[in-house]
Amino acid sequence: MSRTATPFIKLSISQLKKKADALFSTFIRQRDGGKCITCGKIDEWKYMQAGHYISRDITELRYDPRNVNCQCYGCNVAKKGNYPVYAIKMIEKYGANILFELDEIVKKY
Repeated sequence: MSRTATPFIKLSISQLKKKADALFSTFIRQRDGGKCITCGKIDEWKYMQAGHYISRDITELRYDPRNVNCQCYGCNVAKKGNYPVYAIKMIEKYGANILFELDEIVKKY
């Protein structure tokens, strides 16, 4: 019985990051039940977005589930994150120290 090797598909770092982003976004939007953290709008998760409180350009927080929450297009894009409300909702959801904890991660790296 001969055994054939399974071919590996070689993906670039950017391709892998794109796949990871898509999976993580789906996880966040489903976790939050399609409810926007900032305005409370509810829609099917697939029509919502995964909004980062601290930019996803900060690698250490890109996939931190505390830093990313479901947001509607209006809050995430049109209102550029709606950060004043987002900060309040983060504290309500994760506790008084969440913004400090995320900031410490940014400072550490």
